[in-house]
Amino acid sequence: MWYRERDEIPRVNPVLQGILFFFNVLYWLFSCTVLGVGLYAYLEKDADLTSVTDIITNPAIGLICVGVALFCLTFFGCVGALRQNVCMLKFFSNVLTFSLIVQLVLGMVLFIISSRALHIVDQYFKLLIGSYREDIDTTDIIDWGQEYFKCCGAGEYTDWEHNIYFNCSSISYEACSVPYSCCVIHDNDSTVLNTFCGFGVLKQQPIELDGVIHTTGCIHALTEWLHQHLFLLAALGIAMVVPQIVG
Repeated sequence: MWYRERDEIPRVNPVLQGILFFFNVLYWLFSCTVLGVGLYAYLEKDADLTSVTDIITNPAIGLICVGVALFCLTFFGCVGALRQNVCMLKFFSNVLTFSLIVQLVLGMVLFIISSRALHIVDQYFKLLIGSYREDIDTTDIIDWGQEYFKCCGAGEYTDWEHNIYFNCSSISYEACSVPYSCCVIHDNDSTVLNTFCGFGVLKQQPIELDGVIHTTGCIHALTEWLHQHLFLLAALGIAMVVPQIVG
């Protein structure tokens, strides 16, 4: 009787077991990396999270949340595949299916209400602008984004009025200015970075800023970049979806 019950225990196909375990190990290593980077960034900065805005605009918190979620999910997948635990595999499969459906629905919603989505991104970027100089991670991310996409501000360069240090009514020495990452870098410029290149530009007319700073907003620059890399993004999307379908 005992042997009969043991034989009736559901078995997992060895090939599927190997594929599932392989993909889960890869995602588990990725989740550990993301979680480690997030924890390091949070502990190194020793941030004081006193408001919801501080949490939303803190990149380290986002990395920690993503890392923990992926770690827990891949744990069920790895152990379930390794031990042939059907209950854990069913839980893993259900969560993965739900996640895939949410991603597809979210993608369709963003496509349908793209203008509204851009408005939300614009508002979030302005929140980040308000935290510039206050949070070192936010400062680094904005500087990198503005330099890489050759842009300034969210919708336009005047969005830097939302920052207390760059606002024209500020008593800061940076009043009516923009960060150096907004500046146009010429090929003949010296190797020494001129961090004062954006000083006083908010008091000038847009026509006077040609060749001085990038006047295009980062939302527009990001949209253009996405349009130029649609095939790459589609390939990345397929690469992310296929392992979830296989799982």
